Amino acid sequence: MARRTLGSWISFLIKISVLAFVATVLCILLFTLANFSEHADRLLLGFKMQDDQLTKNELISLHHFYELSRKWKVQRLADKYLFADAPFYEANDFYLTGDWRKTQDSLEKKLDDPRSYLYGAAKFREAQGRYRSGEKEKALQFVLREVASDFERDLRSCLDSSEVSSETDRPLGGIYSSDDYLKCYDRVWNYDIATNKKDADEALGGKQPQPKFILGPPKLPKGKIPVEMDGKEKKPGAGEEGEEKPGGGGEPKKP
Repeated sequence: MARRTLGSWISFLIKISVLAFVATVLCILLFTLANFSEHADRLLLGFKMQDDQLTKNELISLHHFYELSRKWKVQRLADKYLFADAPFYEANDFYLTGDWRKTQDSLEKKLDDPRSYLYGAAKFREAQGRYRSGEKEKALQFVLREVASDFERDLRSCLDSSEVSSETDRPLGGIYSSDDYLKCYDRVWNYDIATNKKDADEALGGKQPQPKFILGPPKLPKGKIPVEMDGKEKKPGAGEEGEEKPGGGGEPKKP
């Protein structure tokens, strides 16, 4: 059996080192991507739950990943594949905190993108504020004319986006199918409200729904004695019927 030379050992060690380095880099990359995906999902959850604190924390985390991609010299790839929705995260955050003007400003140059639907929603919220301050007719007309136009654009953008069926898949050469409208149901809902005077008026003046059930014991008027389910009043400190106090029912029964 031929003995290995010094050169062959060096070549072998170099190959092992390269493989170990590549494996380490891949593990770090996969771990980073998994961590990024988790924070992105939590951010979307924060938007859906309208949790401004969770949203703020996750935006800070995603900013860390963005800076990391810049340090690793892969910012162009990150912008294309990881942070494609980043310009809309800020708009969602502004909307969540009730800053309607900043929401509109951040989306004003992206109105053709179906993800810019919060632009019209922010204008509706502004009109709602004016409606509740007394400018009812002015706010209503603003919604029926201008906001309705924004909602129509949002609906068409959603229907034409790649997320729904392509035009070649639509029946009758371009007529939208019912599946398309189901996938854009929130835009359809907004458009229907803004184009109906009665619905728009009710939406502008609508109040937050009150809870149907109150958790915890009911609050009784002062001095009111609680009534048991069988309708009998229970005296404070009373035990079983005939007892002067709990546990005081005379001699204990023998087993």
